[in-house]
Amino acid sequence: MSSYIFEIIEHEEKYPAKVFVTSIEHSTFHWHYDYELILVLKGSLVVNASPKISVLRSGDRRYYFIKFKSGT
Repeated sequence: MSSYIFEIIEHEEKYPAKVFVTSIEHSTFHWHYDYELILVLKGSLVVNASPKISVLRSGDRRYYFIKFKSGT
């Protein structure tokens, strides 16, 4: 698990979620305590939510909450 990066998600007090649109060419393995909703607006995206790998295409959406345990 040492190759995974813990991502701190900061929320505004007024809203319990952080919402943003971004272009992603590459992202390292990471984890956080928040849910993640991915909506592909254009192109495709390979998501490795171990042990499952998914290919998302324009219009696809997925909802993730992955809880890692020490040693996995």
